[in-house]
Amino acid sequence: MGHVPVNAFPPTPVPDAGVGASSALWTSRLSASFGAIADQIAAASKALASVELPPTASDPSAAGPAAGADGALAARLEAIERSQERLAEELDAVRGQLTRLNGSVMGKEKAERPVSPEVKEEMRERQEGVEVRQEADIRTLAGAVQELGAKVEGIIETIKLDQARLYARLMNSIVTVNKMPIKAPPMANGKPPQNFPATKGEFEHLTKERYEALLKSYGQPIKGDTNAKREALREFIGLPGETADGKK
Repeated sequence: MGHVPVNAFPPTPVPDAGVGASSALWTSRLSASFGAIADQIAAASKALASVELPPTASDPSAAGPAAGADGALAARLEAIERSQERLAEELDAVRGQLTRLNGSVMGKEKAERPVSPEVKEEMRERQEGVEVRQEADIRTLAGAVQELGAKVEGIIETIKLDQARLYARLMNSIVTVNKMPIKAPPMANGKPPQNFPATKGEFEHLTKERYEALLKSYGQPIKGDTNAKREALREFIGLPGETADGKK
Protein backbone atom coordinates (compact mmCIF):
# COMPACT_ATOMS: atom_id res chain seq x y z
CA MET A 1 0.00 0.00 0.00
CA GLY A 2 1.31 3.45 -0.85
CA HIS A 3 2.14 5.90 1.89
CA VAL A 4 0.80 9.45 1.83
CA PRO A 5 3.48 11.82 3.17
CA VAL A 6 2.39 15.14 4.63
CA ASN A 7 4.31 17.05 1.96
CA ALA A 8 2.42 15.23 -0.80
CA PHE A 9 0.15 18.26 -0.90
CA PRO A 10 2.13 21.46 -1.69
CA PRO A 11 1.46 24.56 0.46
CA THR A 12 -1.39 26.72 -0.75
CA PRO A 13 -0.10 30.17 -1.76
CA VAL A 14 -1.55 32.94 0.45
CA PRO A 15 -2.19 36.14 -1.49
CA ASP A 16 -0.74 39.50 -0.44
CA ALA A 17 -3.56 41.65 0.90
CA GLY A 18 -2.49 45.12 -0.19
CA VAL A 19 -5.37 47.61 -0.26
CA GLY A 20 -4.06 49.10 -3.47
CA ALA A 21 -3.94 45.77 -5.27
CA SER A 22 -6.26 45.20 -8.20
CA SER A 23 -9.52 43.64 -6.99
CA ALA A 24 -9.60 41.47 -10.10
CA LEU A 25 -6.18 40.09 -9.21
CA TRP A 26 -7.29 39.60 -5.63
CA THR A 27 -10.34 37.65 -6.73
CA SER A 28 -8.22 35.44 -8.97
CA ARG A 29 -5.61 34.76 -6.29
CA LEU A 30 -8.07 34.05 -3.49
CA SER A 31 -10.24 31.84 -5.68
CA ALA A 32 -7.14 29.87 -6.64
CA SER A 33 -6.06 29.65 -3.00
CA PHE A 34 -9.38 28.31 -1.73
CA GLY A 35 -9.73 26.10 -4.79
CA ALA A 36 -6.35 24.56 -4.04
CA ILE A 37 -7.41 23.85 -0.47
CA ALA A 38 -10.57 22.10 -1.66
CA ASP A 39 -8.56 20.11 -4.23
CA GLN A 40 -6.04 19.04 -1.58
CA ILE A 41 -8.80 17.88 0.76
CA ALA A 42 -10.45 15.93 -2.05
CA ALA A 43 -7.10 14.33 -2.88
CA ALA A 44 -6.65 13.37 0.75
CA SER A 45 -10.09 11.79 0.83
CA LYS A 46 -9.37 9.77 -2.32
CA ALA A 47 -6.04 8.64 -0.91
CA LEU A 48 -7.72 7.44 2.27
CA ALA A 49 -10.43 5.66 0.31
CA SER A 50 -7.79 3.81 -1.73
CA VAL A 51 -6.59 1.77 1.25
CA GLU A 52 -6.36 -1.82 0.07
CA LEU A 53 -7.29 -4.42 2.64
CA PRO A 54 -5.61 -7.83 2.44
CA PRO A 55 -7.92 -10.78 1.78
CA THR A 56 -9.35 -12.28 4.94
CA ALA A 57 -10.66 -15.72 5.70
CA SER A 58 -14.21 -16.27 6.88
CA ASP A 59 -12.82 -17.56 10.17
CA PRO A 60 -13.26 -14.77 12.79
CA SER A 61 -10.16 -16.01 14.61
CA ALA A 62 -8.00 -14.94 11.63
CA ALA A 63 -7.02 -11.64 13.24
CA GLY A 64 -3.80 -11.20 11.27
CA PRO A 65 -5.24 -9.55 8.15
CA ALA A 66 -7.56 -7.35 10.20
CA ALA A 67 -4.71 -6.25 12.44
CA GLY A 68 -2.59 -5.39 9.41
CA ALA A 69 -5.42 -3.38 7.88
CA ASP A 70 -5.94 -1.60 11.18
CA GLY A 71 -2.30 -0.57 11.37
CA ALA A 72 -2.18 0.60 7.77
CA LEU A 73 -5.38 2.59 8.18
CA ALA A 74 -4.09 4.23 11.37
CA ALA A 75 -0.95 5.38 9.53
CA ARG A 76 -3.00 6.76 6.64
CA LEU A 77 -5.35 8.60 9.01
CA GLU A 78 -2.41 10.17 10.85
CA ALA A 79 -0.82 11.43 7.61
CA ILE A 80 -4.05 12.96 6.35
CA GLU A 81 -4.89 14.54 9.70
CA ARG A 82 -1.50 16.29 9.66
CA SER A 83 -2.22 17.56 6.14
CA GLN A 84 -5.62 18.85 7.23
CA GLU A 85 -4.08 20.67 10.20
CA ARG A 86 -1.72 22.47 7.84
CA LEU A 87 -4.60 23.36 5.52
CA ALA A 88 -6.51 24.80 8.47
CA GLU A 89 -3.49 26.98 9.33
CA GLU A 90 -3.39 28.27 5.76
CA LEU A 91 -7.08 29.10 5.91
CA ASP A 92 -6.48 31.03 9.14
CA ALA A 93 -3.71 32.99 7.41
CA VAL A 94 -6.11 34.04 4.66
CA ARG A 95 -8.69 35.03 7.29
CA GLY A 96 -6.06 37.17 9.01
CA GLN A 97 -5.23 38.97 5.78
CA LEU A 98 -8.92 39.59 5.17
CA THR A 99 -9.23 41.13 8.64
CA ARG A 100 -6.31 43.46 7.94
CA LEU A 101 -7.84 44.35 4.59
CA ASN A 102 -11.18 45.23 6.19
CA GLY A 103 -9.37 47.32 8.79
CA SER A 104 -7.59 49.24 6.07
CA VAL A 105 -10.88 49.91 4.31
CA MET A 106 -12.57 51.16 7.48
CA GLY A 107 -9.60 53.35 8.34
CA LYS A 108 -9.66 54.81 4.89
CA GLU A 109 -13.36 55.60 5.16
CA LYS A 110 -12.81 57.55 8.39
CA ALA A 111 -9.70 59.42 7.25
CA GLU A 112 -10.12 62.85 5.81
CA ARG A 113 -8.92 63.38 2.31
CA PRO A 114 -7.10 66.74 2.22
CA VAL A 115 -7.37 68.44 -1.12
CA SER A 116 -4.58 70.69 -2.21
CA PRO A 117 -5.90 74.02 -3.47
CA GLU A 118 -3.51 73.65 -6.37
CA VAL A 119 -5.24 70.52 -7.62
CA LYS A 120 -7.86 71.10 -10.21
CA GLU A 121 -11.49 70.28 -9.35
CA GLU A 122 -11.74 67.83 -12.20
CA MET A 123 -8.74 65.84 -10.96
CA ARG A 124 -10.08 65.86 -7.39
CA GLU A 125 -13.46 64.49 -8.45
CA ARG A 126 -11.80 61.86 -10.61
CA GLN A 127 -9.59 60.73 -7.70
CA GLU A 128 -12.56 60.51 -5.37
CA GLY A 129 -14.44 58.45 -7.92
CA VAL A 130 -11.53 56.02 -8.22
CA GLU A 131 -11.31 55.63 -4.42
CA VAL A 132 -15.04 55.01 -4.10
CA ARG A 133 -14.88 52.30 -6.75
CA GLN A 134 -11.85 50.69 -5.09
CA GLU A 135 -13.57 50.60 -1.71
CA ALA A 136 -16.73 49.12 -3.24
CA ASP A 137 -14.62 46.48 -4.99
CA ILE A 138 -12.88 45.63 -1.71
CA ARG A 139 -16.18 45.23 0.15
CA THR A 140 -17.50 42.98 -2.61
CA LEU A 141 -14.31 40.97 -2.54
CA ALA A 142 -14.44 40.63 1.24
CA GLY A 143 -17.93 39.15 1.02
CA ALA A 144 -16.84 36.73 -1.68
CA VAL A 145 -13.86 35.59 0.39
CA GLN A 146 -16.02 35.01 3.45
CA GLU A 147 -18.42 32.94 1.36
CA LEU A 148 -15.54 30.89 -0.04
CA GLY A 149 -14.18 30.38 3.45
CA ALA A 150 -17.51 29.05 4.68
CA LYS A 151 -17.67 26.62 1.76
CA VAL A 152 -14.15 25.33 2.43
CA GLU A 153 -14.89 24.88 6.13
CA GLY A 154 -17.99 22.90 5.18
CA ILE A 155 -15.86 20.68 2.93
CA ILE A 156 -13.36 20.13 5.74
CA GLU A 157 -16.09 19.08 8.18
CA THR A 158 -17.64 16.73 5.63
CA ILE A 159 -14.30 15.09 4.87
CA LYS A 160 -13.53 14.69 8.58
CA LEU A 161 -16.88 12.96 9.13
CA ASP A 162 -16.38 10.68 6.12
CA GLN A 163 -12.89 9.96 7.36
CA ALA A 164 -14.22 8.88 10.75
CA ARG A 165 -16.89 6.75 9.12
CA LEU A 166 -14.44 5.16 6.71
CA TYR A 167 -12.60 3.36 9.51
CA ALA A 168 -15.79 1.59 10.65
CA ARG A 169 -16.77 0.80 7.06
CA LEU A 170 -13.40 -0.73 6.30
CA MET A 171 -13.59 -2.90 9.39
CA ASN A 172 -17.15 -3.93 8.52
CA SER A 173 -16.08 -4.82 4.98
CA ILE A 174 -14.06 -7.79 6.23
CA VAL A 175 -16.91 -9.22 8.34
CA THR A 176 -18.08 -12.40 6.66
CA VAL A 177 -19.55 -14.49 9.50
CA ASN A 178 -22.73 -13.70 11.42
CA LYS A 179 -21.10 -13.97 14.84
CA MET A 180 -18.35 -11.46 13.98
CA PRO A 181 -18.71 -7.98 15.55
CA ILE A 182 -19.44 -4.91 13.44
CA LYS A 183 -18.60 -1.26 14.07
CA ALA A 184 -21.01 1.68 14.08
CA PRO A 185 -19.98 4.62 11.88
CA PRO A 186 -20.42 7.87 13.79
CA MET A 187 -23.40 10.15 13.23
CA ALA A 188 -22.96 13.81 12.26
CA ASN A 189 -22.42 14.67 15.95
CA GLY A 190 -19.50 12.23 16.13
CA LYS A 191 -21.33 9.69 18.31
CA PRO A 192 -22.56 6.20 17.38
CA PRO A 193 -26.33 5.73 17.16
CA GLN A 194 -28.19 4.02 19.97
CA ASN A 195 -29.15 0.36 19.65
CA PHE A 196 -26.64 -0.32 16.87
CA PRO A 197 -26.36 -4.11 16.32
CA ALA A 198 -23.29 -5.75 17.86
CA THR A 199 -22.79 -8.49 15.28
CA LYS A 200 -23.51 -9.19 11.62
CA GLY A 201 -26.06 -11.80 12.62
CA GLU A 202 -27.98 -9.29 14.75
CA PHE A 203 -27.89 -6.79 11.89
CA GLU A 204 -29.49 -9.27 9.49
CA HIS A 205 -32.53 -9.78 11.75
CA LEU A 206 -33.49 -6.28 12.96
CA THR A 207 -37.08 -5.10 12.90
CA LYS A 208 -38.27 -2.63 10.28
CA GLU A 209 -38.49 0.04 12.98
CA ARG A 210 -34.84 -0.41 13.99
CA TYR A 211 -33.64 -0.22 10.39
CA GLU A 212 -35.67 2.98 9.98
CA ALA A 213 -34.31 4.49 13.21
CA LEU A 214 -30.72 3.78 12.20
CA LEU A 215 -31.20 5.18 8.70
CA LYS A 216 -32.77 8.29 10.19
CA SER A 217 -29.89 8.74 12.64
CA TYR A 218 -27.50 8.86 9.66
CA GLY A 219 -29.71 11.24 7.68
CA GLN A 220 -30.38 8.61 5.02
CA PRO A 221 -33.64 8.33 3.02
CA ILE A 222 -36.13 5.77 4.29
CA LYS A 223 -37.75 3.94 1.40
CA GLY A 224 -39.21 0.56 0.55
CA ASP A 225 -39.95 -2.51 2.61
CA THR A 226 -37.88 -4.08 5.37
CA ASN A 227 -35.48 -5.73 2.92
CA ALA A 228 -34.91 -2.44 1.08
CA LYS A 229 -34.18 -0.66 4.35
CA ARG A 230 -31.78 -3.41 5.40
CA GLU A 231 -29.85 -3.18 2.14
CA ALA A 232 -29.72 0.63 2.28
CA LEU A 233 -28.28 0.49 5.79
CA ARG A 234 -25.93 -2.34 4.80
CA GLU A 235 -24.47 -0.24 1.99
CA PHE A 236 -24.07 2.79 4.24
CA ILE A 237 -22.14 0.97 6.98
CA GLY A 238 -20.03 -1.05 4.52
CA LEU A 239 -21.24 -4.50 5.51
CA PRO A 240 -20.96 -7.29 2.89
CA GLY A 241 -24.17 -8.74 1.52
CA GLU A 242 -24.86 -12.25 0.36
CA THR A 243 -21.89 -14.46 -0.46
CA ALA A 244 -21.49 -16.58 -3.57
CA ASP A 245 -23.22 -19.53 -1.92
CA GLY A 246 -26.26 -17.43 -1.06
CA LYS A 247 -25.50 -17.13 2.65
CA LYS A 248 -25.13 -13.93 4.60
